[in-house]
Amino acid sequence: MTPISGATASIERRRNPVTDEPVRGTNGRPPVNLLEDAVHWLRRAPAGAHLAYLTGTVPFLLGFLWFWADMSRGAFADQRCAVSAGWLAALYMWMKTWHGVYCAILRTRLAPGSSTAWTLGRWLRLMLVQATLQPWGLLLFPLSFLPLMIPTPWVFAFFRHLDAGADEAGGRIGAAVRTAGLEARRWPGQNHGLLGLLLIAGVMIFLNLAVVLSQLPGLVKRLTGWESDFTLSAAALVFNSTFLLAVVAASYLVVCPLVLAVYTLRSFEGASQRTGADLRAALSRLPAASSTLAALALMSTLWLGPAGGVATHAATVGNDPPAPAAPAATPPARLDQAIDQVLARPDFAWRQARELGREPTAADSRNLGRLERFQHWIRRQLRALGAALKAPIQALGRGLSSLLDWLFSSRSAPAKPTARGTDEVDWWSGVQIVLWTFVIGTGIWLLKWVFQRWQNRPQRDHPPVAQAPAAAPDLTAELVSPAALPEDGWIQLAHELAARGEFRLAIRAVYLAQLAHLAQRELVRLGDAKSNRDYQLELARRARARPVIREAFAATVLAFDRVWYGPHAATPEALATAEQRFNELRAVP
Repeated sequence: MTPISGATASIERRRNPVTDEPVRGTNGRPPVNLLEDAVHWLRRAPAGAHLAYLTGTVPFLLGFLWFWADMSRGAFADQRCAVSAGWLAALYMWMKTWHGVYCAILRTRLAPGSSTAWTLGRWLRLMLVQATLQPWGLLLFPLSFLPLMIPTPWVFAFFRHLDAGADEAGGRIGAAVRTAGLEARRWPGQNHGLLGLLLIAGVMIFLNLAVVLSQLPGLVKRLTGWESDFTLSAAALVFNSTFLLAVVAASYLVVCPLVLAVYTLRSFEGASQRTGADLRAALSRLPAASSTLAALALMSTLWLGPAGGVATHAATVGNDPPAPAAPAATPPARLDQAIDQVLARPDFAWRQARELGREPTAADSRNLGRLERFQHWIRRQLRALGAALKAPIQALGRGLSSLLDWLFSSRSAPAKPTARGTDEVDWWSGVQIVLWTFVIGTGIWLLKWVFQRWQNRPQRDHPPVAQAPAAAPDLTAELVSPAALPEDGWIQLAHELAARGEFRLAIRAVYLAQLAHLAQRELVRLGDAKSNRDYQLELARRARARPVIREAFAATVLAFDRVWYGPHAATPEALATAEQRFNELRAVP
C-alpha cells in the first residue's frame, strides 16, 4: 500500500468518499457541502450506530436532569452531592465511550472492510482514552471563551476529533492526542464555518423545542381537561430552570449525532491526505470484475513494460501477414479545415469557450437562424438600455449616499483619531446602527400603513345585483355538508320534504340542522371525513357540563342511522320526534 499512499499525498484535488465531490487539499471543502454530506451519510447509517449513541447519551442526560433538580430543590442535597456527582461523572464517561463507538461504526461505512469485532478489550481501550482526555474538555472549553486563551473553535474541534479517532488509537493516549491535534489544526476556515452553521442549527432546534414543550401543557388541558400549575401560570414553566435545562438536553440529543458525524467525516478526509484511505475505499466499492480487469491491466503495464511489448511483437512478426501500405499523409491545411468544420456543428458548440462582448460578424449572421438573430437583437437593445440608465442610477445612488452621510455624520463632535490597539470604543457606530434600525422600521411601518389604508378604502356604491336563489342541496347524495344551509333552512327544507311525503329525506335534513347548530355554537367542527361516532366523541369532550345536548344529539343520530342505513321505516312520528329533540337542543344555553 506504500505506492498508493505516496501517490495520494501528491494529489492536489481529491474526491469525497460520500458524494465523489472534489476535495481541495489546502482549505478543504466548503462547510455547507461537508454538512450536507454528513446529513445524507447519517441518514444511511446503520441502526447499530443510532442504538450505540442512544445507549450512551440518554442515561447521562436523564441523570444530569435528576442531579440538577435534586441539587436545586432537594432538602438534603448537601448530603447527596458527593455521591450524586460521582455517579454523574461515571455516566459522563459512559456517554463519551459510546460516542467513540458511534463514530467508529460510522467510520466503517466510509472505509468498508476496516472494521473488526467489538470485544471487551477493544471497548475498554476506547474507554481508557475517552475517560483520560474528555474530562479536560469540561475545563478547557469554558476557559476558551476568555481573552488571551486558546480559541474556542480549536478546542471544540480537538475534542470532537478525539471522539472520531479514539478507537483507532488502540488505547494509546499520546497517539490519540497527536492525531486529534493534527486534525483540529487542519483547514481552520472550514472548522470555523462548521462551528457557525452547527451553532445556528442548535439555536433553531432549541427555540423550536422550547415553543413546542411550552405549549404542551395547554394542549393536554384542551384534550383531557387536566389542569396543572403550568397551565395556570405560563411563567412557572418558561422561567423554570429545570424546564430550560430539559430543552437544552433535548436539543443536545438531537444535534450531537450530526456534530459527531460531521467531524468524523472531516477526520476521515483529513487522514486520507496522508494515508489514501479514501482511494482504497473507492476501489473497494468497485464491482469485482472491474477491479480484476484494472488489476490485470496495471500488472501487465508494470511487468511487461515497453520492452516486453516490443519482445512480444517481435516474436509474432514472422507469423503475421504483411502489413498494408500506409496511406498518404493528409496536408495540414486540409486537416485543420476539416477539424474546424466539425467543431462548428451545433453538436460541439457546448465545448467552445464563450466570447463575451463580441458582436456577431456578417459571416456569423448568415449562419444564424431567425431565432438567433432575434436573440442578438434583444441583447443589443438591452445593452443599450442598460448604458442609458447607468448614469441616472449612479447619480441617484450618489445623492442617496450624500443624504445618508448628512443625516448620520457627526458634525458637532468630529471623530478623534484612535490609536490602533487601544481600548477606546467607537460609540458613534452604535448610535448609527440604532438610527438605521429606527429609519428602516419606520419605513416598513409606513408601507404597511399605506397598504392597509389602500385595502380599507371606501368602495363605490354599485347597484345591487339580483342574485338567484340558492338551489336546495341534494339530500340523496352521499356527501352533503351541514354548512350548505343554516339550521332554519334545513328545518324549512324538512317541512317541504315532509309535505311531499319524503320523510326519510326530511329526517336527514333535521339531522343536518342539528350539526349546523352545533357547529355554529363551536361544539363540533364539521368535516367530510368525520363519522357520527367522531361527532359524538367531540361533543362529549366539548359539552361535558351539558348532558342534555349530548343525549339529544345521540338520540337523533340513532334515529337517523336506523332510517338511513337500517331497515326501519321513516314515519311522520319519527320526524316529529327528531324535530322535538332538535328544539330541546336549541333551548339549552
